Amino acid sequence: MQLDRILSPREAWRTAGVSRSTMYRLEKAGLFPRRLQISTGRTGYLASELVAWMKTRAACRHPL
Repeated sequence: MQLDRILSPREAWRTAGVSRSTMYRLEKAGLFPRRLQISTGRTGYLASELVAWMKTRAACRHPL
């Protein structure tokens, strides 16, 4: 059994290749994985959800 990793917001936007503000804007619009409340004042993102989001973005690209 493989456990899912929780990424900090900084790790998430760096991994996704988007700016922090873009990540939060996409999340608010429902176009980016939602944050998890880890504890009071601490949030994170599931790595598996972030990878799935990146795969859907790659599948939508236009051929050159």
